[in-house]
Amino acid sequence: MTISTDSTQKEGLEMITSLNRAAERSRTGGDFKSALEKLTAALEFCPGVCSTRAEILNNIGHVQVFLGMFDAALLSFGESAGIHDETGNHIDRGRQLGNIGSIYRDQNKYDKALNSYSQSIAALRKEDHPIDLANQYGNLAYIHAMKGNVDEAVQWYGQAKQLYLKTGEREKAGMVKNNIDKLLAGSGEGGMNGLTLSEKFFHALGRPMLECEMGLGMDRIAAGLVGDGSECYGFDDKISRDHDWGPGFCVWLLREDYKKYGQRLQYAYDMMPDIYEGYGPRKTGQWGGRRVGVFEITEFYQMFIGMDHTPEDLDEWLMLPENAFAACTNGKIFMDGPGEFTNFRNKLLSFYPDDVRRKKIASRCMTIGQSGQYNFPRLVSRKECYAARYAEVKFVADAISLVFLLNRCYTPFYKWMHRALKTLPILGARMHDQISYLTAEQDFDKMQELIESISSLLIEALVRQGLSSGTSGFITDHGPEVQKGIQDQSLRERDVWIG
Repeated sequence: MTISTDSTQKEGLEMITSLNRAAERSRTGGDFKSALEKLTAALEFCPGVCSTRAEILNNIGHVQVFLGMFDAALLSFGESAGIHDETGNHIDRGRQLGNIGSIYRDQNKYDKALNSYSQSIAALRKEDHPIDLANQYGNLAYIHAMKGNVDEAVQWYGQAKQLYLKTGEREKAGMVKNNIDKLLAGSGEGGMNGLTLSEKFFHALGRPMLECEMGLGMDRIAAGLVGDGSECYGFDDKISRDHDWGPGFCVWLLREDYKKYGQRLQYAYDMMPDIYEGYGPRKTGQWGGRRVGVFEITEFYQMFIGMDHTPEDLDEWLMLPENAFAACTNGKIFMDGPGEFTNFRNKLLSFYPDDVRRKKIASRCMTIGQSGQYNFPRLVSRKECYAARYAEVKFVADAISLVFLLNRCYTPFYKWMHRALKTLPILGARMHDQISYLTAEQDFDKMQELIESISSLLIEALVRQGLSSGTSGFITDHGPEVQKGIQDQSLRERDVWIG
């Protein structure tokens, strides 16, 4: 939180500097409310249009973002941008407009984000500052990608990559290249992903087959695509098509109907064409198991959660892994006559009971701090490179899990957990970017800075949700605070590390 020195009154400048430093100490200590109070007080010493006021407003805006005061942060960044506009500081104006765009991005307000990032680029183009310009090109590309504008996203990512290469930022250029490759792969031949293919295949050929076999019994059938596989999350690309991908869907029957019609419907399903609109046949992998076809409802769920009913007590909820819940609640239901499949699904989607959620959050706090903030730097000092990298991966995995818990969503299989972060409204896009930087970084000191930054973001989210009232910057200290809020005495008294 550096400030410029163009204040005309020495006493006022000293007060501003003192308050700014005090605010920085509060911020690094995790007390963002105190930091905001000090920065607001500093603002009173520099009225009017001056760069000092603009920089303090920038600092205030960032603290307000941490506190979840997004509307107030928009005003702070906006006033700062206005001052820089009046003083002709195009670079800092562009940065403030970028800050505004990122708030809208994290709120999934993509049209507003697009407008802000475009204004930021227009301002930055007035000066020769390629790094900031490349960052905003990347931001603009991300918004286009989220809106489904693949060509525009690839174009802007391409410009960002060229600027990063020009300035020697090869790691960032490599990350942008990966984004381009994923977009091009995801667009696929004909641009159809697996879930869309499944739904079209069902309505064109599957439903007529079922109507022929079931007649008036169609109101007793549920159908859709749910389960393991990238296409069920909407993450499939060209690479996905080499196994367990292609035309197909699930049919779910009540128990009595499965006994009566299951074998006959499975035979009719198997006799359907295995190529549709140029896609197929479906290649079943060695370990793919049975992902499409005809199923009895409770047996289908049992394949994922190991029981034919929704969890009935806290222990049953606690014992089941998050990725199992994620797999049987993803995808899409195309129709559900009896409603039984949807009812089971909705009970799971209502998420963990609050006590279980708190228990898991408390446990994640313990392991995130242990692996990242505590063990990682110690292992680096000992030159234990393998253990340090393992600690990094453990830190990232548990941080991602915590973000999903804060969003009341289940963490998917490890292959998709980072990518799925971008879909979450609370910390999603921001945490995705931070973790991308961390895992691409090779400098251990910079890695430690990113670990601390990620930990601070998580701590602030815990405080905003009322899960912790602690002020420590060490996230492990917040685990017991979260656990104190558990209502069930037996669960509250269990080891805080377990969850």
